[in-house]
Amino acid sequence: ATILSEVEDGIRVDDAVSQYVRRTTSLIETHLSAPGIVFLSNLIPSFRSLFANVFQRVVVDNEDSDGDGEQRVSVEDEDSDFDDVQKETSHGSERHASFNSDDIGANNNDFVDDDSCDCLVSDTIKNRLHYLFQELTQAISSPDAPIMLFLDDLQWADKESLELLTSLIVDVDQLDSHQRCISFVVTYRSNEKDKNQSLVDCIESIERSNATQVTRMQLGGMDIEGTNAMIADALKLPIRLTRPLSVAVHQKTLGNPLFVKVFLTMLFEE
Repeated sequence: ATILSEVEDGIRVDDAVSQYVRRTTSLIETHLSAPGIVFLSNLIPSFRSLFANVFQRVVVDNEDSDGDGEQRVSVEDEDSDFDDVQKETSHGSERHASFNSDDIGANNNDFVDDDSCDCLVSDTIKNRLHYLFQELTQAISSPDAPIMLFLDDLQWADKESLELLTSLIVDVDQLDSHQRCISFVVTYRSNEKDKNQSLVDCIESIERSNATQVTRMQLGGMDIEGTNAMIADALKLPIRLTRPLSVAVHQKTLGNPLFVKVFLTMLFEE
């Protein structure tokens, strides 16, 4: 938000923030390279304004079309190609893109129509996406500027998102762990976890991994005292006056903070 406010809105910020903006954008561009930024811009649209210079310049390919050893392909063309890839992965298009997994930053957008390549293409795109997000998180975090990523209601997450989350947490061998200062906080409803097998697999993979320290917290409902404190604060009354109401509310809501809020709102409206 800070970066975009400076770039898009021209908001004046102090020197420390400006220095952070310049350093972070430079690190992102270094870690991801131009093709990587274009790739992720389809998932992170703000990249288009943040790295406008990348979308204005050309990408040099290693093939020779003019006889001078260089073939210049505009980034807009590459961006258009990836739109086709995005359609293929989202809607089952018959067109497929083949990326060189050995060179993540390479500008390799050859298309094939062989149905036997479906799985290989999908895995290659997925691996590239995971790699680029790992590079992105390493670029934007440091001991001086750690970040926290909070994800709520994982029981509703799709398989691809959970695989990406697992990769970000577990697959850190190729990254500099001393420069990657990230804390992940995720929540899910334990009574709905087993309905999402991908979530079960994600949790098991993270807990089996030695790549990070995992702390599990079981959040239950508030007791009567906690419910009373919440209601007293909401009504701006002493806790001794709100206790009879709190006992009744707790019986109805079992101390669930959301249910307490909704129940109080319903009482007020009625």
